[in-house]
Amino acid sequence: AAVVLTFSAGVVPTIQILSPRLQGQAWPAVWKAYEKSAPWSIVNSYGLFRRMTGVGDEGGEGNLVRRPELQIEGSFDGVNWIPYNFTFKPGDVLQAPPWVAPHQPRLDWQMWFAALNPNLDRWFLHFLYKLLLNEEAVLALLGKGRNQAFAERPPTFVKVSRWSYNFTRSSADAEWWGRTYDGEHLRPLRKDDEALQSILRESGYLKAETHLETAEDWVENSRRRSRRTGSQGGGASNVWASHRSDLLLALLTLLLILPTGVRCVRDLRGGRTKRKTE
Repeated sequence: AAVVLTFSAGVVPTIQILSPRLQGQAWPAVWKAYEKSAPWSIVNSYGLFRRMTGVGDEGGEGNLVRRPELQIEGSFDGVNWIPYNFTFKPGDVLQAPPWVAPHQPRLDWQMWFAALNPNLDRWFLHFLYKLLLNEEAVLALLGKGRNQAFAERPPTFVKVSRWSYNFTRSSADAEWWGRTYDGEHLRPLRKDDEALQSILRESGYLKAETHLETAEDWVENSRRRSRRTGSQGGGASNVWASHRSDLLLALLTLLLILPTGVRCVRDLRGGRTKRKTE
């Protein structure tokens, strides 16, 4: 009897969440059980996510609450765009919702929060940057065998748009989802976009790269400096001025090495002379 009473009382808060307009259609016995148990708070509608987007009847008028979603698209030319598909997150309207529990698809879960946030999360920008690099570990988070269009080479551009998703109402529909376009969420980006690079550096995702000059770079840069100073006039004097530090360093190195070299030559000659006399 206690189980039946508790179950009956729990029907009322459940109806309040799903569709307020159905409250009046509940059986009188159910309402009576709820009213009797209310002082002890045996049942209630509390939950970590009491009201999920895309679930319920907003305003009691038979309209489902829309689920906001972000769609990421990549392009090689900035004209033709190909959507990235996730394993669990709604995207392709023909893809049925998969079974998730007890697995926690963290990226797909975070994408839901990103869609609810009107501002751009920095982790999300970093994620897009990794897509522009075609990083294998990041692509694996979307699911193996997916997004084959970018399997060979990374996209040149990525962009993000906002959509509202609803379940289709008819079981005869081939599409699981109905959706409407809500606008652009993020303009097309390249991996070398200055604003993107700046934000990633400020967030610590990118470190300032230091360029070490190779021997080939040094020769080429020296030639450029010579041509530049020569064209400005002054001839040899300007060339000497531009390479003075390099030449002085080479001369100093030679002076340091020369005594050691002379000593080695003397030792070698002394050894040969000694062997001949023996």
